[in-house]
Amino acid sequence: MKSFSSFRPVTSGTRLEVRSQTFAMWLRANAHNITKPFNANTWLTCRPWLALRFCKLEYRLYKRVSLGYMQLGNVRLSDKHVRTAVAYEAKAQGRGTFEAILSDVEALFDISEDTVPCSAVFSAVNKLRRHRGEPLLNHMDTAWAEVKAALGKDMHYKHKIKPNALAAIILNYFEPGAHNPNLHSELQPVLLKLDQRIGKHSHIFKSAIDITGTKLQKRNTIMVIRRELDKYYKHNEHTEEPLDRMQFVSTIDKDDPCWALVSRNRSARYNWTPTYHDPCIDNKYADHPVITSAQKPFYDYHTRHHLWRKKQNLPWNILLKGHTRGTTTDTTIHILNKRIEEMGYVPYHPDHNIFNIIKVQGLILT
Repeated sequence: MKSFSSFRPVTSGTRLEVRSQTFAMWLRANAHNITKPFNANTWLTCRPWLALRFCKLEYRLYKRVSLGYMQLGNVRLSDKHVRTAVAYEAKAQGRGTFEAILSDVEALFDISEDTVPCSAVFSAVNKLRRHRGEPLLNHMDTAWAEVKAALGKDMHYKHKIKPNALAAIILNYFEPGAHNPNLHSELQPVLLKLDQRIGKHSHIFKSAIDITGTKLQKRNTIMVIRRELDKYYKHNEHTEEPLDRMQFVSTIDKDDPCWALVSRNRSARYNWTPTYHDPCIDNKYADHPVITSAQKPFYDYHTRHHLWRKKQNLPWNILLKGHTRGTTTDTTIHILNKRIEEMGYVPYHPDHNIFNIIKVQGLILT
């Protein structure tokens, strides 16, 4: 690995000026490397003219006054490019920085409403660093402490697909053929369907390609659809499966013309339907049934708009004892819910449709 300059790049000025100018010259020298995946053979390190800690310090000083980009002569670098440069420099020196660790986290996780324990993120990042032959982080690293402070103890992320699972998907949609340089772009519709944002140069995609190779060509889509559906359905000439549910179970685009050739005379091998459930408005009352992997696509289909709760056979004659007629108010619904709970049942959200009959009849409890 070479330094960006074979001689002292700045020879005059105060210490702060020398450091700032050296940082800018180092960025300009690596402008062509920043937009590509990290390559230790072409990367130009800032050593010995600038230590990594001062490189990180200059980046923080730059962020305070940044307008979104840095102009270096005829080269314009965005804030993301500058952050990438500092992360690459840390990789080159086998060190961890806030930017490098955050880059690894984004390579392995997607932002989500759900949370992932901090320890799971730490283990995943270290596993990736071990794979690349880089020094492992420890819990006392300053850079890791900065990441925890920025993202919180429970981080709002979800795991991206594993390389082995992605390799299985690739082999499901592709078959042996000639070298295919457009493999990633041809796979994008499937990745988008699975809500997976995986770049061409990401660790996950590269690891999957190491397993499958690149000598692949797209399979016949109709065969892929049938193979996927056969996992969850069996042929049944006496019934017809709703097309939208079959399309939900499959990862093939619902607008694909091949769906017109797929038989709907199928029934689920291990079905799940909300036959014994009511819609759940308040998730704290939701029922989370134990389901198998074969039932999960059907469960996800029925819960894509809302969760479900178990039906209850309520003794309405007892619950409505002492009612009068008029205009049903929130007080009546509150009293009903209190009686339901006192009798050992689970109460309902005030807007649940189970109370519609009460409101239509104008029943009042006081």
